[in-house]
Amino acid sequence: MRERWLQTLWAKQDWRGVRLQTHTGQLVHVLHPGFWNADQGPDFLQAQLFLDQVLWVGAVEVHVRTSDWFLHQHTQDPNYQSVVLHVVWQIDPRHPALPTLELSRYYSIPQLRESILRMGDVAMLPCHRIMRPVPDWLWADWRDDLINQRLERKGSTNRAFDRIGLRRSLARQLGAWINRDVFESINASIPDSLLLTLRLDHLAITALYLGQAGLLAGGFQDDYPTELARVYDHIRNQYVLNPPYRQLLWMRQRPASDPGYRLAQLAMLIHLGWDDPSYWQTDDFLDLARNLARIDVHAFWKERRNLDGVPINRKEYFSNRVVEGLLINIWAWMHPTNPGIQERWTRFCYEDNRITRLYAYLEIQNPTAADSQALLELNHQFCLHRRCGSCALASYWIQDQAPQSI
Repeated sequence: MRERWLQTLWAKQDWRGVRLQTHTGQLVHVLHPGFWNADQGPDFLQAQLFLDQVLWVGAVEVHVRTSDWFLHQHTQDPNYQSVVLHVVWQIDPRHPALPTLELSRYYSIPQLRESILRMGDVAMLPCHRIMRPVPDWLWADWRDDLINQRLERKGSTNRAFDRIGLRRSLARQLGAWINRDVFESINASIPDSLLLTLRLDHLAITALYLGQAGLLAGGFQDDYPTELARVYDHIRNQYVLNPPYRQLLWMRQRPASDPGYRLAQLAMLIHLGWDDPSYWQTDDFLDLARNLARIDVHAFWKERRNLDGVPINRKEYFSNRVVEGLLINIWAWMHPTNPGIQERWTRFCYEDNRITRLYAYLEIQNPTAADSQALLELNHQFCLHRRCGSCALASYWIQDQAPQSI
């Protein structure tokens, strides 16, 4: 038995009409299995399911046996406090006090193998068997629709176009895919009044963000992190600060994406006043990009990867990729008060990531950031939710005039 098989089964939700029940007899009705998490923490995040008549929203963890929960030391890991359902192949005498779904009650091992083979790769798109290049005019029209939907959706969820809202967006962007929610919670744990009081003190602002992230608790060999820890202890004793319960995720992080380094960059932006929306409201985006690229953090980060003193030689602080990412996403956040975003996106490079690479078969000509932003919206709002009937590409592919080969 392989844990990956069980994860694939849960992701696909191919239960053959079986009524699922937990080990205590609670009926399980899955509204959304959650998003498959390839990084540190539970296997599926933001799952939505009913246990009897009660709606639960949280994480789902998958194991071969219930005792694996203790073997993997999840009890001591705060990342697993949000688990609402434990999906296992077999319940053994040692198991956590969680609602548990035992899959061996519904499948034999040969049946499970057959189901997994039939499902194929769950990471593939629902239309991967018919995906082909599409005419430029079709993609251009659909891209414009997707971008408008993306901007409207972001505008409806980000209603506070002030310093607080902008700091939240900056935190999420610098946290990237893995730590954006954690960075947001760290930023939210620092009172706005305290930031206004200390914003001119770069050392204090940096100590606040790194300290609230739990990165200044240990002893350090270098003078700079030692001073940061001293400053944070002083601020924490003077003000009432409650660190967020969520922990940073460290798996598969590149040196340029080290969470401590990213938090230091966020602190520098706030120290220099880049949480002022007026900084971003300019038509000269090249000058804005140059100003961002020239921002330095403390010289410590030029020679160190992290606070523990791991050596590294950084050639730049804010790379072109980070600068473009900030501009793309901050402008999207400011869309209702700063029109013309889509035209600006066409001047930036196409964002090559694990999502956009799924759509390589479309063979988009001369792609830009406008195309990659449209593909992100397509994936998150259509493909993941199997809304193929509302997709212009799927409608084209099922027509007789669609090309039969690429």
